[in-house]
Amino acid sequence: MDLNMEVKNKKESALDRVKLELKRIKIYRSKVPHTRIFPKANGRVLKPVLVSRRKYNFLKFVDMYFTKTIDNTIPDPEFGIFPGATKLTTSSDGYRAFARFAQTDYGSSVIKEMLNNPKRYSGFVIAQGIKKGATGGYKSMTLSKVFPNKKKRFLISGQKIFDLAIIYHEFAHTSIFLPKTSKGKKATLLDERKAVMLFENPVRIRKGYEPRYTYSGEDKSGVLQTINIITGKRKQGKWTVSKYDPRILVSLTDEDRL
Repeated sequence: MDLNMEVKNKKESALDRVKLELKRIKIYRSKVPHTRIFPKANGRVLKPVLVSRRKYNFLKFVDMYFTKTIDNTIPDPEFGIFPGATKLTTSSDGYRAFARFAQTDYGSSVIKEMLNNPKRYSGFVIAQGIKKGATGGYKSMTLSKVFPNKKKRFLISGQKIFDLAIIYHEFAHTSIFLPKTSKGKKATLLDERKAVMLFENPVRIRKGYEPRYTYSGEDKSGVLQTINIITGKRKQGKWTVSKYDPRILVSLTDEDRL
């Protein structure tokens, strides 16, 4: 194959990838209702903060909600000893990602809500966790030191991760957007799907990422399952979607996988 033919084939391959991506996005948009990027918090639609106030608000937010506790436990996997949630250092990926989150209109709106209602969010703690990625609870959030992970892709689906969308996703599991009856309850796969549709994907799409098409996690019995974000269909084990149609779950070894 001469050089010109090789270049042509590469261009055609790249064009095919773009066409398939646009097709997948079109399918997603046709099946998932559009949602505003500012969901309601306690019945009120949040509003962004002036850019000039965002850094000040973030530093005030850090002082109010970031834990100051430091756990110096030395990890010893042989005996199952690991440090607990500890202070996020300013040099960690988690801290820096949150600082960038605070500079967005949606992130600044969340921070403003929590600054303006300290009694409502009393006891809320943000810390550095031992698990990779991020976790959100009713009154807590953890971000890893290396965030989201070294490859910056979801381990099962392989889709690119947008770290700020992950932070917004985790806020969907907190007291800002959940009723008091949710306190102490573990998020289900349906809850995760809702967080992806209403929080994570609107931010991803806005930033030029493809929507997230799957979420994999354990069900109540501890069995790993994958849920399709568009259809809500669940299958036991690790699955991704077809590159031709994100409504179809396929195995990770399927030749048509995304």
